[in-house]
Amino acid sequence: MQEWSVVVLTYAIFLQFARQIWKYLVFAIILYSVIYLIYAQVNLEPVHVRDITHETKIHNDGDVCTEKRNIFFLKIAKTGSTTVQQLLLRFGLVRNLSFMLFVNKWAYPSRMFRHLLLPEPNRSTGFDGRYNILCDHTMYSESEVKQLMPQDTFYLTNLRHPFTHVKSYINYANIFTTLNISKKQDFLEDLLSNPEQHDRVYRTRNIMAKFFGLNRNVSDLAAGDALIKQIDANFHLVLIMERIDESLVLMKRRLCWSAKDILFLPLRVLKYKGKATGTQEDEDSLIARHRKWSGIDYAIYDHFVRKLQVSRIKHGLT
Repeated sequence: MQEWSVVVLTYAIFLQFARQIWKYLVFAIILYSVIYLIYAQVNLEPVHVRDITHETKIHNDGDVCTEKRNIFFLKIAKTGSTTVQQLLLRFGLVRNLSFMLFVNKWAYPSRMFRHLLLPEPNRSTGFDGRYNILCDHTMYSESEVKQLMPQDTFYLTNLRHPFTHVKSYINYANIFTTLNISKKQDFLEDLLSNPEQHDRVYRTRNIMAKFFGLNRNVSDLAAGDALIKQIDANFHLVLIMERIDESLVLMKRRLCWSAKDILFLPLRVLKYKGKATGTQEDEDSLIARHRKWSGIDYAIYDHFVRKLQVSRIKHGLT
């Protein structure tokens, strides 16, 4: 009799468990059916890779223009360049474009030599050496770039205020730890108290200018003026991080892209102690000292901020 009681009890527990499972199963079937019906109604179409040889004609702010697909983006470290890079990568991947990559990612900013590039021109693989997009860290060299990119290439780069740029650069490179400076302290105060000594090792002077090919031993403003003229002559558009929204709208119009091509999420935005530098008076004092130390970077930045402002007014982006 006791054995039968155990059997009955076990069966009762099983039925109770089965009823609970049945409820969840019915709910899952109903939910799946609803999702399926919604999906069928929406009739989503998969993204198709388009032919690289086909240049799409689109309307851009009332004008008919041709979408530009050959792009050289000078990616300057710690200027918000990864955010722009993601737009170029997405644009190229959807259109099956060819990207120029570097063998050694950790050697930047380095000059562009063919043996450092991937993929290498190779007849057996069918790649003829004509790249569509470069959006990686490098040091700009006009002669080398012209040999690797098509004649109709659009030249693009971006800049950031030199003061916030050097703070971000120092934090990213972990320089303040190497200098045995506490994160709670203002590591720029130590850097600017003896900049010549620190620059022998850490090279924090005119960081952005070096990506354009400036020799690290050159610091006079006359060289900066000459460099600005070269940038003006070689680059079609210079984006400004502090004006990224307006910059991307201008980029969209110059490249004849669509609005969805410039949709982005900020990437690699770091939070760290040392972003704040005390009072506004303290920060202004540091900026003034840093301007004297990295004058070429400030000259380049100020010039292209003014140029962007003119373009904003011209295109009604005020």
